[in-house]
Amino acid sequence: MKKRIVLVGILSLFLALSTAYAVQLTLNPDSVSRAGGTGIVSVSSPEFDGTINSANFTAGCVDTTCGITGVNIVWDPAETGNYTIIVILYDSLSNVLATASVSTTVGTLGTTTTTLTFNQPVNPKDVYGIEVMIVQTTS
Repeated sequence: MKKRIVLVGILSLFLALSTAYAVQLTLNPDSVSRAGGTGIVSVSSPEFDGTINSANFTAGCVDTTCGITGVNIVWDPAETGNYTIIVILYDSLSNVLATASVSTTVGTLGTTTTTLTFNQPVNPKDVYGIEVMIVQTTS
């Protein structure tokens, strides 16, 4: 009990001797770096105004490894412009097996086929899922 009283006394002494200081600094506005941001911007994702009609695998061999070498994405863009298309293949545990991406320019509306190629062939028996992303870009 005496140890607690001594400890409380010592802490009270430290608090009494402690002094908080506040300092106001005055700076020229030109001395402060500028920062900016967009704030929250509404986007139309994940909606894609166009239509993805199909994803058709291509097969082939690289050296002695054969399998799925790419995919043809058949789609109808909503408008002309620049797009990036990304394809991801997944196994049965949702692990990524392969990815591919390509940038393309759509000059006229209508059904478009875009071919993506994987770096290495993927064994077809391992593929359980495919994800297709189409992003309209500005350049």
